[in-house]
Amino acid sequence: MIWDVQGAATAEELWKMALRYLAVELAAERAAVLLSCHGPGQPPYELVAHRQLNPDRLWDGSQLDPNLLKRVQDAGEGLTTQGWGRGVACCPMGDSSGAIGLVYVDRPLSEDEFSNQEVEQLQTFLATVCERWRAFQAPIAKPAPPAVSPLRGTEGSAPAVSPLRGTEGGAPAVSPLRGTEGG
Repeated sequence: MIWDVQGAATAEELWKMALRYLAVELAAERAAVLLSCHGPGQPPYELVAHRQLNPDRLWDGSQLDPNLLKRVQDAGEGLTTQGWGRGVACCPMGDSSGAIGLVYVDRPLSEDEFSNQEVEQLQTFLATVCERWRAFQAPIAKPAPPAVSPLRGTEGSAPAVSPLRGTEGGAPAVSPLRGTEGG
């Protein structure tokens, strides 16, 4: 199966494609796609997509090991381990510009541990996912406003207005301090 994440139209679609990849290509029973958070008082990651995990219990240590996430973040490379009778793999999600988060996957040990080849394959896929996600984050260029003279208005329309004298050639000029002149 070809995984063309460049064709994802939205970030949500991108994360759904990533979860399908994890389930199909890696036989991951459970998965979490985590984006790094940088704000004070926030958890270190935001869960943007998951498979077979309870988001309300994600950080209590009952579903994944927060220490593993920290080790992967610090190492900057994928790690495999075992825990809770499951084979576990965790990889940074990043490209040459840096990591934007982590991906956690696991499956029952009865289905085998994750191999180094699977981890390398996952990291290659995640680099492509990261590249596409960055494209969604790029600022959208706004069109330049039409050229208008700030003091004279649009050429060829109503008479120009002097900011100090009122309407020229029309009603009497008004002095901002003394009221109406000549009237």
